[in-house]
This record gives sequence, C-alpha cells and structure tokens, in this order.
Amino acid sequence: MAARRRGEANAKESSCPVLVEARRRAEEYFYTYLVKGRRRDAALMKARTIGFIRRAIARGDGPAELLWLQLADLYVQVRSKEKCLRQALRISPKNPEAHGELALIYGERGKKRTCLRHCETALRNCSGYDIEDVVVSTVKHALAEIGTAEAM
Repeated sequence: MAARRRGEANAKESSCPVLVEARRRAEEYFYTYLVKGRRRDAALMKARTIGFIRRAIARGDGPAELLWLQLADLYVQVRSKEKCLRQALRISPKNPEAHGELALIYGERGKKRTCLRHCETALRNCSGYDIEDVVVSTVKHALAEIGTAEAM
C-alpha cells in the first residue's frame, strides 16, 4: 500500500536520501524474489534492507513514520508487520495506510470490531493523501462484509 501526503510530504520524501535508498532496496528485493525467483539472494537482500531501515530509524535519519511503513511492507510475519504499523501510528496517529493495513490484519484474525474501527479511521483520514484505489476499495469491502456478518 502506498498512502502519501500530497504536496509538502512528497517533496520531503524525495529529498530524503535514506528513504529513497530504503525504497530502492525494497523494490530490488521484491524484484529479485518475485520476478527472478532467486530466493537465497532475495533473503540476503531482505535482511540487509531491514537492517538498513532499522539503523536509519535508530539514528533518526529520515521520516520515521515512512520508514516504519516501509519496514512493515518487508515483513511477512503478521506480528512483526503489526509492530511496525503501530510504531508508525505512534508517530502519526491518523495515517490511513497504517490503519488500513491493521484493519486487514484484524479482519483476518476475526476481530471484527477492531477491524471496523481501523477501517473507519482509514477512510475518515484519507483526505489529503494519495491513496491507491485498491486500498479504499479493500477497506470498503471489509466494512461491507463486517456489516453483513453483524446483521446476520
């Protein structure tokens, strides 16, 4: 998912070499794993990218909220992904990307009320963000399913 503030934050993102490098490394990892199918190389790239991002967060290099979101994208394990998203929300409590991702996690766990709360927060705060249509439609779909299930 890619939810980014319009205007000033986009300039901030593109002018932050650490964030640009983190995204480049993540894209290279995904390409190596998904397209080339070189799993060993990809695993090493992923570990190095995670280390790079964690060091950048610890040093205060770049926008921490966006680095946490980038880190969450790299994790497959739900608990690790959830921890990263919660860190992003500590910095920016209204971030729709983090709320949308958490809604999906809680929906898969069957925690309908928590999922619904995060869905509503994501939709309520998506104004001013460039959010992919798939994010909005996924959240709306989750809301519809929860509403249908609770109505039964």
